[in-house]
Amino acid sequence: MKILTKAEEQIMQVIWKLDKAFLKEIVDELPIPRPHSNTVATIVKILTEKEFVGLNVFGRMHQYYPLVSKDAYSKSTMKSLAFRVLPPVFRDFGARRRFTGLVSTVKCFEDNTLVKAAVDSVGFEETPSGRIGKVLVVDGGGSLRRALLGGNLGAAAAKNGWAGVVIDGCVRDVAELAVLDV
Repeated sequence: MKILTKAEEQIMQVIWKLDKAFLKEIVDELPIPRPHSNTVATIVKILTEKEFVGLNVFGRMHQYYPLVSKDAYSKSTMKSLAFRVLPPVFRDFGARRRFTGLVSTVKCFEDNTLVKAAVDSVGFEETPSGRIGKVLVVDGGGSLRRALLGGNLGAAAAKNGWAGVVIDGCVRDVAELAVLDV
């Protein structure tokens, strides 16, 4: 069984609690301040693709229900805990599928001020062997409530030569990020 990210598990907890729920009901069950409904819809879509959640369609409305029981998931994750160091939770949103470079870190929670400052700065270093792009690693605490990177900050990162950005948290404007060289 696949391991869920913190954000996916938070949404699954709500779906398990409600048993059947429309998107608005899921959002309403999340703690305040709640993530935007688009963020929740994206996570529910991922859960559907991972076959954790099924859906019934009523016109333009989708009612979601769990395909995997809470007990089955708990047992599966408990078995894998002894071998798990870091779950494969990363998704790529930019045009670059692979990148390497010197690491620059930022720790922030639901406030992208430090992320903005970082991507607005020079994202590379000149070395005798040539220019080396830096990788910004953002510890956003896995929060679903605020996006830490979007189209504007992604464009700034690409413009300033960053090799890539890794975020433990949410992003937005994924269509804009998809065409950026970052």
